[in-house]
Amino acid sequence: MLKKVLFSVIVIILLAGVWYFFIKSHDYQISFEIKNPKGVAYENIVKWNNGQPKSKQEVFTISKEPYSAIHQEFKPTQDSIFAIDWQLSKKNDSVTKIKGYFTDKNSRLKQRVKILFGKTDFVKRSISFTKDMREYMSYDIETHRISKIDTTTILPKKYIYTTLSTTVANKANLMISENAKMMSYINQNELTLNGFPFLQVESWDKTTDSITFKFCYPIKEVHNSPSNMVTYKEDESYKAMQIIYNGNYRKSHVAWYAYDDYFDTIEIDKNVLPTEVFMNDPHQGGDELKWVTKVLIPIDKE
Repeated sequence: MLKKVLFSVIVIILLAGVWYFFIKSHDYQISFEIKNPKGVAYENIVKWNNGQPKSKQEVFTISKEPYSAIHQEFKPTQDSIFAIDWQLSKKNDSVTKIKGYFTDKNSRLKQRVKILFGKTDFVKRSISFTKDMREYMSYDIETHRISKIDTTTILPKKYIYTTLSTTVANKANLMISENAKMMSYINQNELTLNGFPFLQVESWDKTTDSITFKFCYPIKEVHNSPSNMVTYKEDESYKAMQIIYNGNYRKSHVAWYAYDDYFDTIEIDKNVLPTEVFMNDPHQGGDELKWVTKVLIPIDKE
C-alpha cells in the first residue's frame, strides 16, 4: 500500500514538473483592476512605453485583438526580452480586470528554476513594469469623467458639414485645423449659427483605430449654393442614448468605449457610431473637467 502511495506521489511530482518547466505558457502572472472601460485600458497598455520617450522604444506591440488581448515584447536591456500577453475582461459596469502573463524569452527554463526559490530580477522587473503602468492608468482616469448612460430626444436641425478621415487619437487635431475653414465659409456666406458644433462618426475600424466622420455646424437656414467644401443637410428629431463626457475633447472617445462595454454586457452586437456635441469653446481654456461633450447613440426604432 505504501509503495502505491509513494509511486502516486512521484508520478504527480513528475507530471507537475513537466507541466511547470515545459508546458506552462508563461513564467509569471500579474493581475489588477482599473476603473475604466476596457477600451481605455486597452489604449493605455498599447501606449505605455515604460515611462520612456518614443525615441527610446522599450515596449513593442506585436499583435492585438481590440479591447480584449495584446501581445507585447518588453526590452529593458539589450540582453533581455520579456514576452507579455495581456488579457482584458469586464468585472462589472465600471471595472476592467487585467491579467499580464510574463515570459523571459532568453532564459525560460533558467527563470522557472530561480522563481521556485524566490523573487528573481525578472519577477522584480515584471512587477515594477506593471506597477508603473497601473499608476499611469490611474493618472489617466483623473483627466476625464463619464456619466452613466441616459436617454434624450434630439430636436430637428439643419447643418453644414465636411467629411474627414483620420485616427481616433488625431480626431481633435483635425477638427481644429478644419474649424477655421468652416468658420470662414460660414462668415463669407452670412450663415447664422444655431447651436453647438458636432461630429457624426460614419465608420470606425477598431483594429487600425481609424475613423471617418462628418464635422458639422448647425445653422438656421439651409441654402442650395454650390460648394466643393461643405454639404448641407437636415435631420429629423430622434431619440438617443446619452453619455455626458467631461474633459479635453481629444479624449472624448472614452465614452465610445463605455458604449462598447454596455452593448457587450447586454450581448448585443452593436456597431458604435456616436455623435458628439461640443458644448464649450476650447479656445477659451478653463478647467477641462468642466468642458461638456454630449456623446449620443441613436436608439433603434425596432
